[in-house]
Amino acid sequence: MSHRLVPASATVRFGSFLLWLAIAAGGCDNGPPSYATGPLPGDSTGLPVDSTPTTPPPDTTPQVPPPDTLPDTTATPPDTSSTPPDTVVENPPGTPPTHVGLAFGPAQQAPGQWGPNVDATAYPAQPESLLIWLETARRMNLRLFISFSGSAEYLRNSHGFSLELWKRRVDRFRGMNLQPYIEEGTIAGHLLLDEADDKSNWNGHVVPVEYIDQMAQYSKQIWPTMPTIVRAFPAYLDDYPHPYQYLDAVRIQYHARFGDLDQFIESNVGLARQLGLVVVGGLNVLKGGGPTSGLPNPSDDSKFYMNASQLRSWGKRFLSEPGLCGFLLWQYDPLYFSRQDIQAALKELKQQAATLPNRACRD
Repeated sequence: MSHRLVPASATVRFGSFLLWLAIAAGGCDNGPPSYATGPLPGDSTGLPVDSTPTTPPPDTTPQVPPPDTLPDTTATPPDTSSTPPDTVVENPPGTPPTHVGLAFGPAQQAPGQWGPNVDATAYPAQPESLLIWLETARRMNLRLFISFSGSAEYLRNSHGFSLELWKRRVDRFRGMNLQPYIEEGTIAGHLLLDEADDKSNWNGHVVPVEYIDQMAQYSKQIWPTMPTIVRAFPAYLDDYPHPYQYLDAVRIQYHARFGDLDQFIESNVGLARQLGLVVVGGLNVLKGGGPTSGLPNPSDDSKFYMNASQLRSWGKRFLSEPGLCGFLLWQYDPLYFSRQDIQAALKELKQQAATLPNRACRD
């Protein structure tokens, strides 16, 4: 099998990077297989354009809210990140990736910011650029937890969450040959939905819990071996009266307001195991430090960064919990992650994660 290296493009402008972060951040307080061989078409600026189909497939899944009659008029914002320079490419074309230890890293880190020290990230994908970034990630031994549907603003109507809109967003990626990246672990899982149990995201209604396994089933119909993951509290998932047949994992992240970390892990991770779900752990490092951290978030003075001591101690404790399949820090912020004390703490956590099993997010 032959491949071409993904070409490097111009350096990311800081304003474009900030725009990417704003797009990614929504709603998270708390034939034979072949690889991509080159860039996909873009507009005159070199940035990918949104080609969301205007005629979506019909929705055949029953819905609890009234039928959705609104057309999908939301557009995916363009991916404004640039291709990382070739100097960070570690694997020659066609070389299988090498994934060591637990998938660990900051969530929503723009592709233009990936580097040799990045091990995993949560990535809001766009169809025009996904294959480019998957191939880049594969050559960098990077694992991606992918959201194919985007944030809540694209998935709700006046009734709250819309399963029809969610399916339309996922359907944009039908026809792509993702299987090689799934088999080799570059795709660590499908992030079905974020904060499904937070009413503030869904016009005052939680997402009906029966939708979660329906979404997982829909994903499995397209990509049978891709792990399915939802971010929600296990207590919400426990309201489902049947065993989960298609949902594989739940993403849980800690915030100082949740109280004692040991009790948080015991109750949430323990319940997830009872539900037969693997756990992606994590910390809300940008807004989860609480007032005692002493590090106000400059973009929201009512929230606090986790300081280096909190990051180190809470991260080490959570990472010591057996059976995790990943650990994500919400979310990447260059001001926070460039601090020397934070970098030192992250180095220790990454070293700990590297000693843990490289586990898939499904049993």
